[in-house]
Amino acid sequence: MFGKIGKKRKITFWTRLGFGMGGMLNSGALTFTHSYMVLFLSTECGLSAGEAALISSFAIYLNAIMCPLMALRGFVWADRPVKACR
Repeated sequence: MFGKIGKKRKITFWTRLGFGMGGMLNSGALTFTHSYMVLFLSTECGLSAGEAALISSFAIYLNAIMCPLMALRGFVWADRPVKACR
């Protein structure tokens, strides 16, 4: 395994397809949900397409900020005991 580090390797079609399918699997449900939300906000609520897209993409931006913070919280305070509720 360590013999391949630093060497140029050809990225095959199947490797690219594998990484691409992993990304599609992860974002497929979000794509459908956000498309529906933009359509709903623009038709039923009367917002422009840009405003609706900004609102629906806010969750992605919030997720990009909060996930690393939650992971950091888990690493920093994981060894502290949990106090029992009284």
